[in-house]
Amino acid sequence: MAQVRWSLTAGNDLQDIENFIARDSVLHAITFVDRVVESAETLPGLPGSVESFQSSIAPIFEN
Repeated sequence: MAQVRWSLTAGNDLQDIENFIARDSVLHAITFVDRVVESAETLPGLPGSVESFQSSIAPIFEN
């Protein structure tokens, strides 16, 4: 299964968002970031993902 690879910019942005939310609530900041990461980890398995696309065209190139 494919993995989500976070760019340095995306990781920094997510950290900045967490820090901003944490000004009001550390618990909400952690919860938000956890939900973003968990949601992103489900993306590779969704229809239309790169892995799904690659497996659908693989038989074409095998012949």
